Amino acid sequence: LLERMGGEGKQIELKDASFIHLLDTGGQPSFQDVLPLLLDVPCTYIQVFNAAHSLDERVPITYRSDDHTRVRLEDAERERDMMQHSFSSMLTMAQKCSKQLASFQQEQSPLPKLRIFVVGTRKDQLIKEGRLDEATQDITTFLEELDGKPYYHSIEWDSSTGKPFFLIDTMADKDDRASVNHLRKSLSSKESSLKLDVPVVWFFCQEITRCTPKKFFRLHDLEAFCRKNKFVDGEKAYSHFSAIPQLFSLLGFYSFFNLKGVSD
Repeated sequence: LLERMGGEGKQIELKDASFIHLLDTGGQPSFQDVLPLLLDVPCTYIQVFNAAHSLDERVPITYRSDDHTRVRLEDAERERDMMQHSFSSMLTMAQKCSKQLASFQQEQSPLPKLRIFVVGTRKDQLIKEGRLDEATQDITTFLEELDGKPYYHSIEWDSSTGKPFFLIDTMADKDDRASVNHLRKSLSSKESSLKLDVPVVWFFCQEITRCTPKKFFRLHDLEAFCRKNKFVDGEKAYSHFSAIPQLFSLLGFYSFFNLKGVSD
């Protein structure tokens, strides 16, 4: 299939295959209202902030309504207020679960719990300016004072420092590799995985878009191709392919079908 679409053929082991779906929400308050439209399953959230700035400093709001970026301070909130609003949104969305999930969730597999990782950047700047201990204490105090909030126990602590947040350099390099690798290991815990029985056609879509120059294709063309080459059972092909839009929607992907006026 890949060779015929301009890529290199390969053999894939599908049993217990895993992947990570990352969704960058932009971090702006204006995006909070649309998150429920994108997130239909329990998620791990990463709240990233600039640790070199005071938590009482107002965070400029960035708008990108066209090709130009506009920054407004009059709409800005303090960093600590913005973070608390984000945490509340995360908790609210954790209660939301798509009805479509039942079609794919593996039997007897529990839903992953809500996890919130608070990640501060600019550790290297804090060290250079001699403010690392002060900033660490301020951030720790702020987060510990959230004890009693319904989302507090969902905040993941850095086991290497005993703090309720992770701190990394502006750009990860060899001096900060240990911190970044520790964060990656914490994020990729299998206990937080959403275990789904994914239609095999999903992997066709994934490998085509990842390994070939072609990034957009019509779903019924792919179905016809797979039927012709017997990649899927003819009797089950329809159910396989009809499940793909549901899975896309469940995982927060946008799919467009039957667009009029759009050339093939």
